[in-house]
Amino acid sequence: MKNSILFKGNLLRDVSAFALANIMSKLAALFFLPFIITKIPPEQFGIYDSFLVVFTVFSSVLSLGLDSGTANYLANHSKNAGLLKTFYSFTIYVFIANMLLLSLVLVLLFKYEVSLIKISSQKFYLLLWIFVFFQYFNYLTFNFLRWTGRANVSAVINSVISLLSYIFGALFISIYQENAFNLILGLILGNVLGFLIYSFFAFQYLTLRISKRYVPLLRKVIVQSLPFGPMSLTKTGSIAIERTIVSNFLSSELYGYYSILSRIGRMPLFLYNSFGSAVHPYLFKGFGSIETRELSKRIYNGLIISAVFIFALMCIYEAEILSIFRVSELPNELRGLLSVLFIGQFVLVLRSLFSNGFLISGRTIYPLLLLFVGLLGLLIFGDLIISKFNVSGFIIFFTYLGVFISAISIYWSEYLGKSGINKHILTLMFVLIIL
Repeated sequence: MKNSILFKGNLLRDVSAFALANIMSKLAALFFLPFIITKIPPEQFGIYDSFLVVFTVFSSVLSLGLDSGTANYLANHSKNAGLLKTFYSFTIYVFIANMLLLSLVLVLLFKYEVSLIKISSQKFYLLLWIFVFFQYFNYLTFNFLRWTGRANVSAVINSVISLLSYIFGALFISIYQENAFNLILGLILGNVLGFLIYSFFAFQYLTLRISKRYVPLLRKVIVQSLPFGPMSLTKTGSIAIERTIVSNFLSSELYGYYSILSRIGRMPLFLYNSFGSAVHPYLFKGFGSIETRELSKRIYNGLIISAVFIFALMCIYEAEILSIFRVSELPNELRGLLSVLFIGQFVLVLRSLFSNGFLISGRTIYPLLLLFVGLLGLLIFGDLIISKFNVSGFIIFFTYLGVFISAISIYWSEYLGKSGINKHILTLMFVLIIL
């Protein structure tokens, strides 16, 4: 047992420390969510939620897939100082160039009065640019530290940033006007402080000159990274399209309640995401080995069992769970959807954690094609379904679509590279979800 991958290189200690620190950062959101719900009106919460959704879309565009494409090289060359400097500096320079393009896009959106879900005013576009700049720089540095063997440090910093952001947000809506604008200002201030902290760690890796020695490798990384950008954009874009369809159908107040319900439904996922972020580099490094396959089986079975348990709790105790988050009364159109929103997001976690076969085999274009099919289905049938079956029918359709795409993605990844998960349990889970 002591020879297991769980103990090599103190893996269990590292994973536990990273996951715990990451969970602490998510607990800040969990702790402050009831306070935010009670302090700002539902329509303002809808604007706040839309702001975060639009932010994730722009983040996907900014990344160009480099955050995922460089993971393999960073994980396998974490002791090569020259390569680390080259990769980090190149990523930052691409980020700065993309921020200039984002500035132009936001100016054009405002000039031609284009609304992004619930965001259309000049002040929110300005806040969006500032938030994207600081938060995404923090993410790039967090990701760099995570894949180069300092996951614990990055997780602790991330926890501090998250806690400070929500503290400032809570203070701003308590002292000043209770609206989404002041809440977002607080989140920005927390990320500005995070920017200063991460800059201290990142400064040693910045260089003005990219070594010619690594230029061929950079070209290779760019080619391998390109599919990840559209993949990420397709995933975040599907959520943005879902929000756009729902917001057009519902009133501002009802959309605000929907946003609240969606946020609560996704809350248990911070456990899975935190654990997944901690263990994923190790699953990737040891992909294909007997020990990693055994570890994958244990992780996978634990995720499935816990998800079924949470799903059952949400079905049975929806009213009690909502009362914990200070939601005293939910509109009839949205009742019974909490568990559906949770399971729809859970399958996305499974897909991201158990799709290393695509990356190892270099066939990252395949999941992009699958996601594009799902996005196309959402665009074609979304408006029709919500008009005929109301918002509940649309959410069920959105969940089924995610289950279908996730199932194909995981099975296909297993075909390309065996990770060791039990496909019989996977099939049973997907069937139960559909039923």
